[in-house]
Amino acid sequence: MKNVFWIIILIIIIVAIYNAFMYVKEGIQYNKAGSLFKVQYNLPQGYGTRAPSPSGNASNPGSWNNAQNNQGINQNNNQESQRPNITPPVGFTADQISSSYRFVKISGVSPMWDWTSVGQFSLQADSSLKKGIDITGWRVRSNRGDILVPQAISNYSPSGLSPAGDIILAPGAQGTFYSSASPLGQNLRMNKCIGYLNSTYKFNPQLSAYCPNMYDRSEITGFSGRCQNLIFSLGGCSTPTSAQLNSISYESACREFLNRFNYTGCYAKFSSDADFFSNNWRVWLGSTLFFDSSHDKIQLFDKEGLLVDQYIY
Repeated sequence: MKNVFWIIILIIIIVAIYNAFMYVKEGIQYNKAGSLFKVQYNLPQGYGTRAPSPSGNASNPGSWNNAQNNQGINQNNNQESQRPNITPPVGFTADQISSSYRFVKISGVSPMWDWTSVGQFSLQADSSLKKGIDITGWRVRSNRGDILVPQAISNYSPSGLSPAGDIILAPGAQGTFYSSASPLGQNLRMNKCIGYLNSTYKFNPQLSAYCPNMYDRSEITGFSGRCQNLIFSLGGCSTPTSAQLNSISYESACREFLNRFNYTGCYAKFSSDADFFSNNWRVWLGSTLFFDSSHDKIQLFDKEGLLVDQYIY
């Protein structure tokens, strides 16, 4: 029995050695076959782990992603190149330039020469703008001081109760600023009839005196010659005086007609016209302009404190 046991142990050892030998042999043959396969098909290095780069640079497995990133950068650069190149003025960086830069320009600067003169300047919106620009809250700065752009009344009602709002410069519109005070205590957008206010208030300088005719010839042909002559004698935006009205006191119809020649009558007649409102605004600062009478640098800043324009004289 003892001999049989050792014979069985010997057989198991022989079988294990044989199996190990065959396993190693098959592995060597497999590797050789794989080597032949690789040479036959000339597989690129790294095959199966990362796709080759579009540039064919297989040695740089990340080059495909880099190419994608570069393409995105080039697209961004192309978008940037479509924007106009802006050279910031001396003393400013690109980050200090407003998106409204040069779309609103300082013009018509006239400093006060003495205490009796009226200083003024204008802010002009470029006609190429697609929409209006709100300039209320912008700052005008000279070497001597600052001016903050205030609000104004866009649609001045004859009642005088119109609320003030921000000044919106439409494309091509202009805001003119004066050192004098407004007799209304308000800033105004101009309109067809605004000149009639000159007969009631003393503006310095006076408002524009271009008003539409307050009559058609057919409306006055039934009046006396004296009445018609009086109507014809009235200039633009003119209100008849008490003396003129007294001269036709016996013609009640003529007097009633002439009583329409004022801002209230003009507003009632023309305020619904499509072209009633002007693109001009007037702002009375009620204080001295801080502009040097000889030489100065006037700068315009938006609400974020970014430069919009500068004017040097």
